[in-house]
Amino acid sequence: GAVNQQRGEFVVVRDVLPGAPADGVLREGMHLVSVGGVYPVSVEDWAAALRGPAGTSVTIEVATRCGGHKYVHIERQLIRVQK
Repeated sequence: GAVNQQRGEFVVVRDVLPGAPADGVLREGMHLVSVGGVYPVSVEDWAAALRGPAGTSVTIEVATRCGGHKYVHIERQLIRVQK
């Protein structure tokens, strides 16, 4: 439920979809660090690492703009995107 973007060597959250599992958990500008102990390096790697069956959870390590680090837990859901 987030749109991620490559910025140099980092992958950052560009936007969070309203009502998505990441809404209220991830914020624009956060650097994505790791997911489940894996350190993806590209947007594509992050997308693959975050995928999983609906109803399962994933733990993501993020770095905030102010230099903080934290772990967030998100329950996966099927997200339908309309064009």
